[in-house]
Amino acid sequence: FPDKIKDLEGRFIRLALMNYEPYTTWTEDDKSKANAYVGEKKKLRVDGTETRVFLEFCGIHNCSLDISTQEEAEWGEVYENFTGIGIMGAIAEHRVDAGIGAMLAWYYDSNSPTQPLSRTGVTCITPKQKLLPSWMTPILPFSSLIWIYLIMTVITCSIVLCIINYNDPVDICEVFMSVCSALVICSSILRVDQYKLASQLTIIIILLFSGLIIGNTYCGGLSSIMTVPQYEKPIDTPAQLVARGMIWGASHDAWVYALEDSDEPLIIKLASNFRTMTKPMLQDHAKRADMAYAIERLTYGHYGISDYIALDVAQNFQVMVEDLYWGHCVIQVQKTWPMVEHLNELIMRIYQSGVQHYWEERVMAQYPAAYTVQKIIALARIHDNPGAIALQVHHLAGPFFMLLFGLAGAVFIFSVEITWHFLATSSKKKCK
Repeated sequence: FPDKIKDLEGRFIRLALMNYEPYTTWTEDDKSKANAYVGEKKKLRVDGTETRVFLEFCGIHNCSLDISTQEEAEWGEVYENFTGIGIMGAIAEHRVDAGIGAMLAWYYDSNSPTQPLSRTGVTCITPKQKLLPSWMTPILPFSSLIWIYLIMTVITCSIVLCIINYNDPVDICEVFMSVCSALVICSSILRVDQYKLASQLTIIIILLFSGLIIGNTYCGGLSSIMTVPQYEKPIDTPAQLVARGMIWGASHDAWVYALEDSDEPLIIKLASNFRTMTKPMLQDHAKRADMAYAIERLTYGHYGISDYIALDVAQNFQVMVEDLYWGHCVIQVQKTWPMVEHLNELIMRIYQSGVQHYWEERVMAQYPAAYTVQKIIALARIHDNPGAIALQVHHLAGPFFMLLFGLAGAVFIFSVEITWHFLATSSKKKCK
């Protein structure tokens, strides 16, 4: 039998899509530049890495595209009565033959996915890490664990010295200060006549040698920190995104379809932190940079970023290193669509040719604003280097903060001591 699909004689293929660069794009244009119809009028110019599959298909099989744009509901959803909204709803109601727009293999009774078009990774752009406050400068050279070890060392050595010196009256504060001074190599505070036993001197000498190493290590770390600006730790993995408790979101809940059936605690928590918001709300949050946004990492180095991440807020974000999950983009078609086998054959030929790499570059080159947003986000980890700068007051905010904290603590304790002494004296007078 002759293959009637080989030449469709200009027949319309009804296609649902939305503006989602670089997968699918559409603009209204005059008839001479338009390549797709809306009803009987040829007035749309469509493009994109997935749209070009259908443009190639129509070029081979002599057909035309009748476009149904789905900007409001985007990917949409299908209800139990086989009605729906968006791209998936249009397929379920047989208003279109196929739908495209970076869709994964979502299975419904009303549709069927084609062969995979490309690999996509779903990740997030997160707020760019900020400079650490200057008051943290004195504690940054050592990690939290090292500071805990140092505090435990001071307490332990002070207790040991008190135990060794049990026969003589001992001033606990003086012992504590002696241990601290030995660790920071302040030998001027140490008195030889204070420690007469060999065991006491042994501990102090060991502390002095340890303090030599610890002090030099601290000074080296402090010099490095004051030379190189220190930033907050970035969010690079799904585990870090969950640990920070950061909300991430998008304009449609299709971003979490692949996570909903997981029984892993991390994935469950990750999905629970997702929020579906309107585009104006997402734009407002992007200006404040107080949440993460779901994006797609394409096969050939570009990103699928929605239009609510505009050029004026792109510099506030950077892309995560790891993906939340990944999948294969497909074309969703009606289950009984007779052209699906020919479309699958074309998809496999396109996939093995590698022409999608060229398509991806060409589509992005047509949209300089979107391309600039992608470059800004991709290069956000490269911080500007201002070079050598003069020492300023905020560089010493940490020591001054510690001094202020110590003075405030001393005044508070002194007030408590005076109050305690006053109450004790008053009670003695009453007893007399």
